[in-house]
Formats: sequence, C-alpha cells, structure tokens
Amino acid sequence: MATMMNAIVHSIMYSYFALATVSTSVRKYSKFVTIAQLLQFIIGCYGILYARGRINRGEFCETDANQLPFHMFIYASFLTIFAHFFYTSFTKSRASSGKRKMK
Repeated sequence: MATMMNAIVHSIMYSYFALATVSTSVRKYSKFVTIAQLLQFIIGCYGILYARGRINRGEFCETDANQLPFHMFIYASFLTIFAHFFYTSFTKSRASSGKRKMK
C-alpha cells in the first residue's frame, strides 16, 4: 500500500511541477499538493503503528518488526518537514505579516 500511495502522490507532485513550469496559473494548487504529501505521511505513520500493534498482539504481519523504527523515523521526519513547510507557506500568520523578503 505504501508503494502505491507514494506513486500516486509523486505522480500528482511531478505533474504539478511540470505544469507549473509552463503556466503560473497552476501554482494556486501548490497547497493541495502539499496536503496530499502530508496525508501520505500521516497514513504511513498510522500504517506503521497498526503493524506494530498487530505484531505486539501476536497477529500475522508481513512487516519485519526490526524495520518499523526506521520506517517510523523516516515517515515522522518527512511529516515534520512538510508540516513545517505547510505552516510557513500557507498559514494566515505569514500572509498577514507580509511575504519574506529576499536578502
């Protein structure tokens, strides 16, 4: 499931990037691309926690329990990075204080 979800989000993301290079009107959808990425990481974290729960209960799970901490670290790191990006790029506090000035 994670591979398919990643492929879908990347297809959306790279299609957006390709269109944004030829038309500035597409850039208004950047927020939705970021939301899709955030959802991917939230669902991924949930899946990892779900797998951990199955393993802890002694239920069958195809996931290698030794890999779960690594996977959680990666997904949680990406979630943190993209959440910060979303917050700094799309929240009203930034819009009300003006855009960042280039140095």
